[in-house]
Formats: sequence, structure tokens, C-alpha cells
Amino acid sequence: MNKVIFLTLLLLLTGCSKSLLPYHGKRYKIIRAGDRYWMAENLATDSYRNGRKIPLIADYAKWTELSSPGCGYSQNDSSRLRKYGMLYNWYAVDGGNLCPAGWSVPTNNDWFELEKFMGGHMIAGGKMKSFTGWRGKHISADDIGFNALPGGYRLNEDFAEGYAAIWWSSSPVDSNYVWGRRIDFDSSELLTTMNNRQNGFSVRCIRNKKVK
Repeated sequence: MNKVIFLTLLLLLTGCSKSLLPYHGKRYKIIRAGDRYWMAENLATDSYRNGRKIPLIADYAKWTELSSPGCGYSQNDSSRLRKYGMLYNWYAVDGGNLCPAGWSVPTNNDWFELEKFMGGHMIAGGKMKSFTGWRGKHISADDIGFNALPGGYRLNEDFAEGYAAIWWSSSPVDSNYVWGRRIDFDSSELLTTMNNRQNGFSVRCIRNKKVK
């Protein structure tokens, strides 16, 4: 009986929150991971915090030439938005205005903190994967309700839907590359990646204030 009570309290403290965050017509599920709150879904808006629209780019050839903000649906199919969220290039992420007020795109250090909380990079990815939606043989624990889904990524076309989940950080590596995170279907590892600014990746938002 005591074990059941302990597990229930653990879930309440570390994940599976029923809290919802309204933003641009959608209500996002929120989870707690250690002393931080994260969205439990990928961002799905085509607008900045102030309501200004981000250009929706369907032409893959134009996407690769962009040096300005852009977003797009996976496979240019708006029905995928509900499941995977929106894909954004770095120029849409840069500037810090993509997430709701009081929230931001996680820094590279924020991702490292989550990785540590989940037991280290070698197993964190498996603990973050959704139970369903991944192709092939994979390990999915979804310990805190992070619900990582394999929406793939975009460059000169859309790749790896069903096989990979990739997110931006808000931290540049240098003048050419930006840090990100990746989970593959056949691995439990949470990979740290260096990414070209023209790539189209998913975004998760993190609340700025730590939980005391």
C-alpha cells in the first residue's frame, strides 16, 4: 500500500500533469521534470507571441534558400500538425519570441538538465518516447509523459517521419550551427546535435522560472 502511495506522489511531482497552457487557440499539456516545467507536446503555432505570422513555406526549394523565418507542416499536410506540431527553421526560433510569455525555447543547458534528470543521455531518449507512433523495433517508456513523437525533419524535403524526433535548442554553436537534440527509433539515446540554420525541426517550450 505504501509503495502505491509513493508511486502516485512521484507521478504528481515529476510528470503526467493535467495542467494546460492556452496559446494561440491550442491548449498544451504541461509536465514537470525536476525543477522545471515543459510542454508535453511540440509547438504547433504559425505565429509569434505578439500574433505576427511566421511565413508558411511549402516549397522545399525555397526552404533551403531561406535566411529568414519560416515554418511548415510535415509532408506539407496540415492534418499532421495536431500530432507532430510545426517544423521551424532556426530563424523562426532566434529572437526568443516563439513561445508563450514566461516560456522559451530550451537552451542547450536546459536540455542537459533534462537529460540528467532522465538518467543520462544513453537512456533518456527511450524514457522520453511516446508508447506508440514509432516504426520498427524500439524502446518506449515515456516515464514523465514527455510524449516524444517521430515527426522527422525538413531540409530539401521532409525526412524520417516515424523514425526520428528532433528539436531545436536556443543556443548557437557558432556563426553557422545551432545545438539541438535527436531521438532515433532504434536507440534509447538522446543525441546532442549540431545543426544548420536552414533545417526544419520541432520545438518544445520550457517555463522560465524554476520550481522551488
